[in-house]
Amino acid sequence: MNKFLFLLAFLLFLASSCSKKTASPLSFTDPQAIADNKLIIEYIKTKGLKAKHTQSGIYYVIENPGSNEHPTAANTVKCHYTGTLLNGKKFDSSIDRGTPLEFALNHVIKGWTEGIPLLGKGGKGKFIIPSGLAYGTRAMGADIPANSVLVFDVELFDFK
Repeated sequence: MNKFLFLLAFLLFLASSCSKKTASPLSFTDPQAIADNKLIIEYIKTKGLKAKHTQSGIYYVIENPGSNEHPTAANTVKCHYTGTLLNGKKFDSSIDRGTPLEFALNHVIKGWTEGIPLLGKGGKGKFIIPSGLAYGTRAMGADIPANSVLVFDVELFDFK
């Protein structure tokens, strides 16, 4: 009887492990979210990134996790960042301006509100944000077309 229970437990473990490996990483029904996810996966493959993702569809690479202190959406953060489109076209950079940006996390795009708290103080990472968590169907000036996936390299200096 013990051998049977052990075998059953092992088979259940094996089945659950296999299903996680073969399952689609994210499940969307919105056509734009599906299109964004395909573009992001292709970008990740092309760049050779080892990215993880959130349930909402943000893909990220943590280059340096920083401290164990993490901001929340209620915090004001101070960071350097560079923003590009998937094709590499830069649309903004605090580094180019020579001054880190300080802003309330609950007053920016949803992708930043959700993504930046993945970094600890002093952390550094890359966030690939689908259009629905960025500017959606709105274009932002001449540099960010509507429905654009955005890529941000972020270094979190501090938060309060």
